Amino acid sequence: MKTTITGLIMSVLMLSCNTNRIPVAGEGTPTALQNTDQHSAKAIPDFKMVDEQGNVVELSSFHGKKLFLNLWASWCPPCRREMPSIDKLYHSVDSSKVAFIMLSLDNSFDKAKKYSKSRKLDMPLYYPVEKLPAMLRVSGIPATFIFNEQGELVHRTDGSDNYFTAAYKKLLQ
Repeated sequence: MKTTITGLIMSVLMLSCNTNRIPVAGEGTPTALQNTDQHSAKAIPDFKMVDEQGNVVELSSFHGKKLFLNLWASWCPPCRREMPSIDKLYHSVDSSKVAFIMLSLDNSFDKAKKYSKSRKLDMPLYYPVEKLPAMLRVSGIPATFIFNEQGELVHRTDGSDNYFTAAYKKLLQ
């Protein structure tokens, strides 16, 4: 019985937290976003979210900076696994040129804030105040989108990854 319950729990987690990924440039297969219809929209979408202080922020307001956008939730094991590497990457790049948006998909923003605080993570947290735009509707989390200064999607990762690498630092230079 214990094996059946464990198997069921693992199946639910796999459905909830997709682990497929598209590699970053320099990791073998080039970051495509080519030949994938699901990635055809390539510009920062219009979307409103709230920051930790309760201010409504538009995603398009980050135009002019590179943008690292991660969809995550505190209940998602792959999300929790990649958070320390994202935090290290966040601290290693020029914040005047790169913005990080950790968009929580938790049931409440308080859960995300408590999780981040308990892990001593400094990345800016946001919470959606409206339905996610089509580009950000994913089949599983975590999912990461990187946009250039012109607001064009240059990289997408579906599933968790180690983001504190030379390849990601170079992508965000």
